[in-house]
Amino acid sequence: MSKESIAFALGGLGGFNAHGIGFLQASLDQGIEPELISCTSGQIYWTWRYLLQKNHEPDPLTGTSVNMEQELRLEVDKTNRFPKPLSWLDGPVMAMSGDPGIFSPAVKQYWQNWLSPYINSASDFDSFWKQWGEELMNRMFPAQVFVPERSPESMLAIGQRLASESEIGILFNAFDAPAGEEVLFINPRAQQVLDQQRPGRYVDGALLGDTRIRVLDPNNPEQLREAVDAALWLYLYGFKDRDGNERTLIDGAYHRQFIVRELAPAAQRIFSVRPQSVEWKEAMPTNSFQVSNLVTQLWFNASYSGEIAHIDLINRLLRKEHLPKEHYRHVELTPVEYETRIHFYEYFVERWSVYQDAYDNSRACFDDLDL
Repeated sequence: MSKESIAFALGGLGGFNAHGIGFLQASLDQGIEPELISCTSGQIYWTWRYLLQKNHEPDPLTGTSVNMEQELRLEVDKTNRFPKPLSWLDGPVMAMSGDPGIFSPAVKQYWQNWLSPYINSASDFDSFWKQWGEELMNRMFPAQVFVPERSPESMLAIGQRLASESEIGILFNAFDAPAGEEVLFINPRAQQVLDQQRPGRYVDGALLGDTRIRVLDPNNPEQLREAVDAALWLYLYGFKDRDGNERTLIDGAYHRQFIVRELAPAAQRIFSVRPQSVEWKEAMPTNSFQVSNLVTQLWFNASYSGEIAHIDLINRLLRKEHLPKEHYRHVELTPVEYETRIHFYEYFVERWSVYQDAYDNSRACFDDLDL
C-alpha cells in the first residue's frame, strides 16, 4: 500500500498499448493503489481489464478470468508474424489484414462508396458539377480506412464497469469536433474525489474552458455504450457511425492524449505513463515514413506541455513561498516513458519487449520511490 495519494495518467497511442499494460501489471504486483486513473484511447480498454484483474472479477462477456499479461501475449503471438529482421513488415500486413475483433480493412465499404450513385435527383446533378472534384476525392480516397469490430456489448461492458467502480475515480475523454469541445467522462467516484478539492466544479454538463464534463450514470446503458464507443473511435474509422449517420464524437487522445490537470488537486503524485518520449532520439527524417513518425510524435506531445505547465508553476511558487500552503500543495509528476524508437507503421502492433521494458522500469521506479 502506497504512503501517498497517487493517480495514474495513461496515454493511448493507436494500438501501441503494451507500455501501459506493463505499468499497470507492475502496479498490481507492487500493490500500488491509485485514487484516480485517467486514460485515453486504447488505455480505456486496458483500464477495464486492470479493474477486473485487480478485483478478481471474470470477464462479463466470456465468464473467464482476466490476466492482462496472458491477453497481451496472445495479441503479440497473433500480430508478430515475422522474425526480427523483417518485423517492420508486421505493421503493413496488419493494415492490409486488420486485427480481428478490433478492426478490419474497409475494403467492402470502399467499393460500395465508389459504386454508389453520383446523382439521385436534379438538385444532386447541380451540386455534382459544382463539387465534382471533391466528390471524386471522396470516392478515390474516402475517410474510412478501417471498420471497427468491437461489439456494442463489449462497449457497454466496459462502460458499466468503469462507471460502477467505487474505489478508484476514472476519467476518459472524447472530442466533439463541431462544438470544438473535449468531452470528459468521469465516473461518480471521480466526481466525489474531485468535488472534495473543487466543490461544485465537476457537475454534469459543466463547461470548463473547452472541456465539457459528463458524469457517467451506471444505470444508463445507452450513455455508457456511446461514451466508450466515442472514446475509442479512431479517425481512420471515418465519420459515419454504424447506422450511417454522421459521427461527430471521436477519440479524445487526438485532442488531449494525457488527462493530467484534473488529477493534480487530489493527488500528491501523478504517474504519467507515456508510450513515447518528448525527445526525437535519432537523426532527422530522411523519408516520408520518418516524417510521418515525427509529425505523429509532435501531434501527440502537443498538449502535454500545457497539461503539466500549471503543475510546474504552482510547485515553483510554493518553493518560493509565494502561495499559501493551506490552499496549495506540491505535486510530484513522475513520468514513465518508453524511450526506444517507434516506427510509424508500428503504432498498431504490440511488442512483448515494450511490455517487459515498461514492467521492469515501473518496478524499479516504485522501488526507488519506496512505494
